[in-house]
Amino acid sequence: MQRLITFGLTMILSASIAFGQNNSNAANKADTIKPGDNLVIQGIPPVPAELAAAVKKYTESIPVSFSDWHPVRREMIIGKRSGNTTQVHLVSSPLAKPKQLTTFPDPVGGGTFQLKTGDYFLFSKATGGNEVSQLFRYDINSGNVTRITTDDKKRNGGGPWSSSGDLMVYTSVMTGTKQQNCDKSAGCRDKN
Repeated sequence: MQRLITFGLTMILSASIAFGQNNSNAANKADTIKPGDNLVIQGIPPVPAELAAAVKKYTESIPVSFSDWHPVRREMIIGKRSGNTTQVHLVSSPLAKPKQLTTFPDPVGGGTFQLKTGDYFLFSKATGGNEVSQLFRYDINSGNVTRITTDDKKRNGGGPWSSSGDLMVYTSVMTGTKQQNCDKSAGCRDKN
């Protein structure tokens, strides 16, 4: 009888240890990050899911770039990611939450206030990833956006304002034209 009890307890203990190990392995597999099927992982221990969650705030930052100071008020415009694209935001006071001003599906570049009153700012934007940027005017009071360059075959970019603040120098480069090699002795010829 003693042997039967010892055998029974041994079986129960063995089963509970085996069952416990299987559960902990299943729990460990569920609590780790599984690499993609396209990766061959050798000699690297599993990454705990809680570690990935703890470092997430460091891996998903939102870059912010300064664009311009308002000429009259204590405000600035910045470029900040909204969704998958950079948009123009207004920061109206120190430590204030940025207010999104532009909401385009394509990224918006820069932003520069009109030099004297700051009633509007200019920014650049391409469409559909074509990299042919155009210049736009954003009216601060109404929120209206007006395109100010009109040639879709030229890539335009902003430059400095005149000292009077009513004119702005901008760059304009033709796109889709043939490149040429030029030198003084042979003249110009198309690149192949």
